[in-house]
Amino acid sequence: PRRPAPAPEPPEVDPYEVLGLEPGATREEFFKAFREQAKKYHPDRFAQLDDDFQRLAHEKFIALKQAFDAVVGDQKADESPPS
Repeated sequence: PRRPAPAPEPPEVDPYEVLGLEPGATREEFFKAFREQAKKYHPDRFAQLDDDFQRLAHEKFIALKQAFDAVVGDQKADESPPS
């Protein structure tokens, strides 16, 4: 039996670009940018629209989460987010 070809890896994405920030942005700026973008692209906002819009919103939300985690996620877990 033939095995299917492995799925291509997603392209490397600059987390600063995804979140709309300049390199060297502060932790607070990352939290603020993530919150704003997450509200804008959260899949629940697109539930009433067709499947294409829902899929795009989901993909954008995942990209935002991955970008955020790439920069902030590796910091100590006991650090609380800024208020």
